[in-house]
Amino acid sequence: ADGDTFVTTSGMTVRLAGINAPEMTSSAGKRAKDCLEWLIEGKMIKIKLLDSDKYGRQVAQVISHRVTCLPYGRA
Repeated sequence: ADGDTFVTTSGMTVRLAGINAPEMTSSAGKRAKDCLEWLIEGKMIKIKLLDSDKYGRQVAQVISHRVTCLPYGRA
């Protein structure tokens, strides 16, 4: 997992739609991962599945604690 991907408690790997976080090899990547964890870890979230990618991840819109992670320009 990184700043744009996470694994649910049921084991589903989810990629945030329209989000491209920095790679984990950079300090910005670590900060992005920390921010994503702060938004969703231990919280009830709503996952709206949109597609799957070539890596088998579910691409989704995610709503967490009244914060919606949307691709830029979409509502």
